[in-house]
Amino acid sequence: MLHISLRRGLLALGVAVGLASAGAWAMPFGGGDCGPRGHHMMGRMMDPAKVDARLDKLKTDLKLTSAQQGAWQRYAGFVREQAKQHREQFDKMREQTPPAHAPERLERMSEHMQLRMKSLEAMKEETRRFYDGLSESQKATFDQAMPQPRQGKRG
Repeated sequence: MLHISLRRGLLALGVAVGLASAGAWAMPFGGGDCGPRGHHMMGRMMDPAKVDARLDKLKTDLKLTSAQQGAWQRYAGFVREQAKQHREQFDKMREQTPPAHAPERLERMSEHMQLRMKSLEAMKEETRRFYDGLSESQKATFDQAMPQPRQGKRG
């Protein structure tokens, strides 16, 4: 029983950290909630078809000019690759047996968080590069579409 509870805790932590990275693009636009079942939902949300559908919707909503198409292709390709890598890391994490000892568990969590932060930094840079080439109205559309963390108390 403790093993299952610990595994769920590690998965929930991994998902929470992962939401700050490219995996967030796999969430429904306009935000999302990891919640207590987030580790189950995250696997489905990183489905490449769902990521593609959300990117396609964003591309349509942005009404990109022909001059912006190259930047979009670069950005969308980057997002797809990040989502794929995140999914692979998530699946690998799910398959691992949690270490028996607390220091080892913390080490594993630390390693995972470092990977997520590296991914988040890369996403931040790539997003800034693409975002800077948008018009003000396109930036407003992009801002509305980008997933946001929930604010305030949970009830």
